[in-house]
Formats: sequence, structure tokens, C-alpha cells
Amino acid sequence: MNGQGRRVAITGYGVVAPCGIGKNDYWQGLLGPGLSDSGRVTEIDDWDPTPYYDSPKDARRADRSEQFAVGAAIEAMEQAGDL
Repeated sequence: MNGQGRRVAITGYGVVAPCGIGKNDYWQGLLGPGLSDSGRVTEIDDWDPTPYYDSPKDARRADRSEQFAVGAAIEAMEQAGDL
């Protein structure tokens, strides 16, 4: 694959990051004063994965990184108009 003749259209994106969850909060977090923690790891303390799953039980079964990935993917699909 040399990449010629292939085009990609980005129709939506989702973000779950320490500086913001969701497109608008993420952007404001990037523009803000920055992270105040001097350590290398920053936690997302107020994360609620239940809106992205069919039931709270399904949300509890998923590990944290899967919860973040599912949340970001669903947000991207909503922005693209696929949901």
C-alpha cells in the first residue's frame, strides 16, 4: 500500500481525555491553564460509563480502557450522524 488514490473523510470524532470528555470540553481543556499535577499520570475521576452501555451491568463488565474507547467511538458516530 503506497497510499495513492485513497481518500479519507473524517465525519466525527470522540474524545475521552483527562483535559476533557467530549469535543467542547476537550478543546477548552487544551486551551486552559493545563494540568496542575506534576506527575506523569492523570486520572479521569468523574467518568460515568453507563450512558454508553445497554445496562449498568454491561458497563461494570468492561474494563476502564474499553469504557473510554466505547465512549469516544459513540461520540464520534453521533457527530457523524450515524446514531
